Amino acid sequence: MTLPSLEVAESLSRDALKALWAKLFGHPPPPRFRRELLLAFVAYRLQEKRLGGLSAQARKELRSIAEAVGRNKAYRPASVPAYKPGTRLIRRWGGEVHEVTVLAKGYAYRGDLHGSLSEIARLITGTRWNGQAFFGQRSRRKARDLAAPPGTVSSPSNAGALAAPDAARPRKGSGTRVPEVTDAP
Repeated sequence: MTLPSLEVAESLSRDALKALWAKLFGHPPPPRFRRELLLAFVAYRLQEKRLGGLSAQARKELRSIAEAVGRNKAYRPASVPAYKPGTRLIRRWGGEVHEVTVLAKGYAYRGDLHGSLSEIARLITGTRWNGQAFFGQRSRRKARDLAAPPGTVSSPSNAGALAAPDAARPRKGSGTRVPEVTDAP
């Protein structure tokens, strides 16, 4: 079967998307799905067919979460990103660069072991912070990935600190602002 491009799929009518769904999934879509929802599922499946699906490990983790939710409707999986031990999280705050190393169990910051990023963010700022938000883990990943050296994770707000440490300017809350990272042509 020749697969249409995403651009072509976007231009299809609801009925045409339903027919494409049936070809891609092997069964008709739920009858009340709106065109936008059909398009989202079809686009995902087209990308999956072209680029490959989830890894066996990801499928296993999702299956485990689904089973846990099936047993206990109140179950909420942990939202902590799973970084490999050795990953460095870097944040500029108060004129200083703060580096945290992810360990197998916990985090290392300035020679001490800590159980959470929030605990470390509180040490750095003196106020309560969501650790993931403080270290930019809930922000756009693209800017972070452009600036961070391999094996390093940083937030977009401090990505420039890694790319150009001498280019700081005032920033609300931290005393310094780091240049924005932009896509190079």
